Order: sequence, then structure tokens, then C-alpha cells
Amino acid sequence: APDMVNIPWASNQAVSQSLPVQSQHMENCFAEHEPQDAKSPVAIFQSSGITPFASLGAGPIRAAQVMNGIPYFLSGGTVYSVDKNGVGTILGGQISGNGYVPSSNNGTQLIFVNGTNGYVWAQATGFQVITDANFHPASAVTFFDNVFVLNNAANNQWFISNSLDGTSYNGLAFA
Repeated sequence: APDMVNIPWASNQAVSQSLPVQSQHMENCFAEHEPQDAKSPVAIFQSSGITPFASLGAGPIRAAQVMNGIPYFLSGGTVYSVDKNGVGTILGGQISGNGYVPSSNNGTQLIFVNGTNGYVWAQATGFQVITDANFHPASAVTFFDNVFVLNNAANNQWFISNSLDGTSYNGLAFA
């Protein structure tokens, strides 16, 4: 078996004016050097005093997006928005599964895909399952050039939504 390579993670808090000399910086955590016989020479711990900002359902957090300055989260199967005071608002949804859910947004719609179904939330229409016959189960999504670009989980093809509309798809728009 090949030898394991130890990765030299950030192990101090110093930041030099010359980044090539010292560019390591840690946020909300601190490093402690461990004894010589430890599994790793450095352990990273969360800083004390970090408090939760918002409580969103039973979790876990499966997706996160920021649209127009507002953070949105998928907790368990439910979509939430969070205001500046950390107050979560249930927006709807019942997204199946329990793992990570790829998501994206176009400025007016949030889209979530779980490998089986697609879901869209918009202020104007609320939460809905994508029912277009030309939508395929997808496990990846991004927004590019006014369309959502998704993979077809069944093959090596990609397909796109209609312009600025994550709920409608053209059956001939694939690659």
C-alpha cells in the first residue's frame, strides 16, 4: 500500500503581510498541537462562544441558497427562509430523501433536485413539484445564461429549462 501523505492543515493564527510567508488564517476555530504519539500533530476545535443563529426544523440541513440577499435552507424535507434576526419561516415542501440536495436559483425561483424529482419554490407560486413531461430525474443543477442546466441521472446527457423558468422544459433541449 502507498504511504499516506499528511496534509499540513492550518496550525497557527499568524497572518503575515507577505502571503507567501504565512497565509494561514482560521475562522471560528483554533488549533492545538497534539502529543507526539497522536494520530495527527494538530487538532482543530470550534471556538467557544459560537451560538446558533437560527433553528430550522429537525434537520439535517440538506441545501442552502442565497437569493436576492435572503438565505434559504432545506431542513429535512422543508424549505425555509431566514430573516436578519435568525427567524425561520416555513415556505413549504416535502422533498424526499435524507441526503444532500443540489440546488440553484435564478433570482426568482429556487430549484432543488434529489435524483428522483425536481422541486421549485417561488414567491409568486409557492412550492411545487416539477411535473413537466420533459423533466428528467437529476442529481446536479446550476443556473447559467438564463436557464437551469441539469444532468439526466439516467444517462450522460444534460438538459435545460426554458428561459428563466425552472418548471418548464423543451424535450429537444439536451446534449
